[in-house]
Amino acid sequence: MSRMNSILAGMICMMLIMAGNSADARNTKCLIKSSGETFHDICDFQSEAGGSFSLSQSATVGYFLSFATDVSVHVYEPGLAEVRGLNRDGINSRWGRAIRSTQDGACWIGEDFEICAW
Repeated sequence: MSRMNSILAGMICMMLIMAGNSADARNTKCLIKSSGETFHDICDFQSEAGGSFSLSQSATVGYFLSFATDVSVHVYEPGLAEVRGLNRDGINSRWGRAIRSTQDGACWIGEDFEICAW
């Protein structure tokens, strides 16, 4: 196989993997509060291993927070998570540690933010 064919085959494999991952996303009701803004509508929800998940703006809604397009909640220990947000310029920022809510298990609460996905 020529080098060009190998590169092309690799690119096709990556496209198939990425297409498979986005197909797993589903619409869910979500709430995101941060920096004085609140988003409470439909998000694309992508579950990950260990209870971690990502939320991104839903194509059906077409908007999200003014400062973030994606939010990820990485559960590193039961009841504890690290939250990050991806801004419109593609910069991934650390929002900080979050604790799972004892009142609503779908919610994660940080020092100055709250993330819920039902």
